[in-house]
Amino acid sequence: HDLSGVPVPLRGLVEECLAPEPLDRPSLIEIRAWTRRQREEQHIATTRGVGRRAPVPEQWTMPVAPHAAPHPPPPVTADVPGDPQPHTPRDQPAMLAAEPFQQPPPIPDRADDAPLPSAAADPPTTRVLPAEPQRPVPWAAPVAPVPPPRKAQRILQLLGLGALTASAVAYAPYLGTALVGLVLLVMRTASVTRQRHGRRRMIRGRPRWYDVPTTAMSTPGYVVLALFGALTDLALAAIVALAAFSFGYLAGQPVEVRLLLAGIAFAPALWWGPGSGRLREMTRGLVLRAARTEYWGWFVAVMAGLGAAVLLGLLLSEGPNWAPALGAPWT
Repeated sequence: HDLSGVPVPLRGLVEECLAPEPLDRPSLIEIRAWTRRQREEQHIATTRGVGRRAPVPEQWTMPVAPHAAPHPPPPVTADVPGDPQPHTPRDQPAMLAAEPFQQPPPIPDRADDAPLPSAAADPPTTRVLPAEPQRPVPWAAPVAPVPPPRKAQRILQLLGLGALTASAVAYAPYLGTALVGLVLLVMRTASVTRQRHGRRRMIRGRPRWYDVPTTAMSTPGYVVLALFGALTDLALAAIVALAAFSFGYLAGQPVEVRLLLAGIAFAPALWWGPGSGRLREMTRGLVLRAARTEYWGWFVAVMAGLGAAVLLGLLLSEGPNWAPALGAPWT
């Protein structure tokens, strides 16, 4: 998938959603949690100064005076004999006279050659603080894009591992087949364990603290469950290898060439045989992880190719190794 046009923070989530294995894709709860976390980080980054606007200058206005209160009417007096003070009726309260509004003096016109007032002599009423430097927010920084797997590394790794398997079976038919069967059992067990663990988490909706202990206690059962598929796949691959060996025998080829033909037929039959889906799943996952790096993919491909070359050299120079048996089964 070409995700070059997808924004960098969203590209990792889209790659996980497009994973070939359904259990590798994030659930709806995980996607919602990821989007909620992105919104929170964006809000925090905005409030901490990222994208802050320029300060708006303060607007100065002329003072507006309130309306002057009207003068109270003169008190009503009554000529009462013996009362020296004027009498004010009870139903009309006394009102205080408001001070009349004084208009500020006009500003004299300034001549054109008059010097401007100095900022030091006449400091502004409001002190403007300098803008704070923008500090990088670690959780708001863009996530580095995950490099795509290199196709050349993937192909060379798969070819190298296939050649190593074929040469191991050809050089040491007994030990090589047993070693390949053991690796197959381990990879199938890991696949079953991973699938059951992910299924429990998907059904429950979130991980629990007892998921890991439950998976560890269930591992022996997973080994037994993976054993049947491993034996079936290994038996079919051995039958195909025996057929290729018989074809070389009928063609009159030496034993080294016959074993080489058996090993070449054994590897594809093991890869595409019944129950080999888990083997392909785990192998492709490991190969993709190594192919995303710069050197690990090449290292695995080169080491597998060297191992296959060494085993083929021993087969052609010293003959096959029939250990733990003392010799070939037909002698």
